[in-house]
Amino acid sequence: MKNLKKLTFFLLICSLGLFPAHSLAGTQSKKTIETELICKDKIKLIGFPNILESIAHMRTVIQWSNKVKKKYDETFAQWHNAQSKSIKCKKEGSSQYFTCTLTAIPCAHKEVKLESETDKK
Repeated sequence: MKNLKKLTFFLLICSLGLFPAHSLAGTQSKKTIETELICKDKIKLIGFPNILESIAHMRTVIQWSNKVKKKYDETFAQWHNAQSKSIKCKKEGSSQYFTCTLTAIPCAHKEVKLESETDKK
């Protein structure tokens, strides 16, 4: 019964993506592929106001992503890859609406192919 629980837990972890599939499989490629983080210029914007702070926050991130996608491309528009992220939301004066100001550096992981030892010979 313990082995079944361990197997179930292992399969659950793998299905959640906590262990990349390539780390569990044998190395089949002769070339090693690594990624390098490439960053562009910082993007700053003021988002659309909303009565709910969480919605204003989310919409501002979406606006940032759309702006980056238009300026560079979709690979740089991924919020989880951005560096130096800063989002500040506040109500202005007597307004009941939150407005968020966001700054972040758009970055993307680009593949860098390295030669294997057999290729160097």
